[in-house]
Amino acid sequence: MFPLAWAKQLGIDQADCRQENCNTVAGPTVQYIWDAGVDAEIQALGVKVHLNACFSEGLPIVLLGRHDFFQRFLVSFDQRAQTFTLADYYAPIYAAQGRHHFRHQYVRFGSGCLLGSK
Repeated sequence: MFPLAWAKQLGIDQADCRQENCNTVAGPTVQYIWDAGVDAEIQALGVKVHLNACFSEGLPIVLLGRHDFFQRFLVSFDQRAQTFTLADYYAPIYAAQGRHHFRHQYVRFGSGCLLGSK
């Protein structure tokens, strides 16, 4: 799920999205679903991934989905080091050697989270 403002930035007209009501921790809201989805690139891995795309007003961050992003990548967090690691399940080297990953450090900015290389 993406912030609603991102739809315009991605060239998606909100009027062309399918509307659905949904419940969140913050209460009920409307989400705007772009059935075609969007393509994203994980630059550190040089990997493109197709993501389901729905947009919601008031969402300050991107919420990655279990049936697209987390289906494709093994994600691990190291709270003490303030880092996370991604490994691509589909990469031949990962399948053969158990490795094809990168590590990033969390950089805190307000209530959001930015990424910085480590």
